[in-house]
Amino acid sequence: MNSCGLKPAALAILTSGVRLSPLQHLSLRLNSLGSNTGPILREMLFGDPPQPREPSETAQRRPISVSLHGLSDAQNASDPGALPPGTAGDSPRVSQLRSLDLSQNDLGRAALDLAEGLLWNTNLRSLTLRQNKLQPTAFAPFVECLGINRGLVYLDISRNPVCGPSTAVLEALSQVIGQNQTLRGLFMSATAMTSEGAIALAECLPDLHNLERLDVSENPGIDVAGLMALSASIKLNRSLICVEVTVNTGDDVCAALEQSIAQVCIANMQRLDTESVQSSDAELEFGPKPAHVWTHADAAPECDIPGVVAAKLSGENDRYEYTCLVTDIAAVKRTHESSEGGDEQM
Repeated sequence: MNSCGLKPAALAILTSGVRLSPLQHLSLRLNSLGSNTGPILREMLFGDPPQPREPSETAQRRPISVSLHGLSDAQNASDPGALPPGTAGDSPRVSQLRSLDLSQNDLGRAALDLAEGLLWNTNLRSLTLRQNKLQPTAFAPFVECLGINRGLVYLDISRNPVCGPSTAVLEALSQVIGQNQTLRGLFMSATAMTSEGAIALAECLPDLHNLERLDVSENPGIDVAGLMALSASIKLNRSLICVEVTVNTGDDVCAALEQSIAQVCIANMQRLDTESVQSSDAELEFGPKPAHVWTHADAAPECDIPGVVAAKLSGENDRYEYTCLVTDIAAVKRTHESSEGGDEQM
């Protein structure tokens, strides 16, 4: 639904259908969605946060603080006015969307409501907010949401001046992003980031074990000091395989730092590929891990295969799974090798 002149009133009509349908991918780029679209986007992602079955007269929906360090944790079980998604008695609320693109809409402070929707939604995997005229004060609650949300994998906030001139947003991001174990791609191209901001971001990179892609390109405020901090920090990271930075032509020092960053990414990629191959080889050699954990209470037939003390055959519709408890892998391998040798002789 890109470039179709969609306005908040029209989007409000579609909201319930989108949230309750099996729709997984939605793009609303280049429409007429402004800052007043926030409540609609929040409802699209989740609807109103669930209420207790018997709410008290004073129980109200929790707002999100707009301060950099005061975002309400709506998933805190100690809150008597909030129940986690899926609680008995709740109607289906969470959208099934996996990707949402809101680029080139003047969302502004709508990010506040969007952050509130993401507190409850763990289905959304990719969110694109490129060129949405987001400001640091509006984006701060969304940053802290990353410390609570457990579903988002890719976040693109490029072409929004959210990282400067103050470093407050990046300092908050460096504090909360380490709590997020799902984020694999963070794109912050042309976000007014300075060297001070890059240094704040670099402080958290060694602790990120899942982040694979980082884009801080087209930020002319990042000079040698910022690149040095990123380069040193990335050397301590074992998951990043792509880091995009912009270096001025003719600057040999910055070019060398960029090359150093690239070499670390290449080394990480090679190591991850090697580990992936070794994992695949191990699975082929020893087979997949048993889907069932045997206990003394299990009634399993005796097995005459050396190294295997019990086995069970289960399945339906001509598709069966052989699950066994292996005590001696070497014995199983010897039996397998002797069986193959006998087949070859025949």
